[in-house]
Amino acid sequence: MFSVALGSFLAERQIGAVQISALISQLRGDWSSLDDDPADDDPEQFGDEQDDRLGARWADGDEAAIAPLMLDGLEAAASKGNALAHYALALIHAPDDDDDTDRGAGSSYWHSQAQQGRVLTGVEKEWAEAHAARLTQANKYASHLREAGRLGNQHALLDLAERFGDPSFFERPRHDVGADPSAIAEIAERLGRVADAKHWLTVAAENGDTDAMLRLIEEHDQGDLARCWTWVYLSRLVGTDLSKDAYYAINEDGSDYDDDVGGPAYAAGRDGIDLAPISAEQDAAAKQAAQGLFEQIQRAAAVEPRR
Repeated sequence: MFSVALGSFLAERQIGAVQISALISQLRGDWSSLDDDPADDDPEQFGDEQDDRLGARWADGDEAAIAPLMLDGLEAAASKGNALAHYALALIHAPDDDDDTDRGAGSSYWHSQAQQGRVLTGVEKEWAEAHAARLTQANKYASHLREAGRLGNQHALLDLAERFGDPSFFERPRHDVGADPSAIAEIAERLGRVADAKHWLTVAAENGDTDAMLRLIEEHDQGDLARCWTWVYLSRLVGTDLSKDAYYAINEDGSDYDDDVGGPAYAAGRDGIDLAPISAEQDAAAKQAAQGLFEQIQRAAAVEPRR
């Protein structure tokens, strides 16, 4: 009887099953690709493949009615060791970085007063309770994120590195995590992992990121002239010649200068890369390597799904 009633309820509200990976994409603000970590899609790792269909989508206005059902399904999947479910729950409970931390709504001050035995009433009690709720949320976020990482979810491991300085992401075999390699390089740098930063900058450069190419030339590959020339030649192929000066006008506050508005303009940008020459043989090899990378970029763009 309950299953029939539930089926009717779902049908009336246009609610259907959705894969947890799709829910994660929505929570991450990225519908362009679902989680393509091969480890996460392994049914032997997570058990029944139907565990990946426990979220729920809803028509506008039905969030409140279905959210408990969705959370129950995710909690059930997480209890069975489903890394995707743990990661989805972590994203759901992720703290708001813009939360007010001053003496005000949810402030730590009034929460601390309550913990010390002070009897609060009115708005001070509301602030203390709001802060306690935020602490509970943060604990759930960290707990689910760490468990998802322990189970091998690459996105969770990367979030742990960014949020908590956990180096596990960089200590495990490398996978295509589907994240911006330049951003991963920045995380590696914050953790003092120079070799990992160079690796991910190289991945970014090989995908056509000229800022990454520039950084490799200036910070990592300066001892390999042929490699530096490869980056210069590749930069030209993708439309930005790193050997040319690149200056532009900005306002005093750093914003882009608008000719229509006028006012004082300031120069920003960089000098072109000035590399020492290499032998004709090395130069030919550098050009060939750049052309190969460029063709690889083109092939990847041709098969990339439409957004």
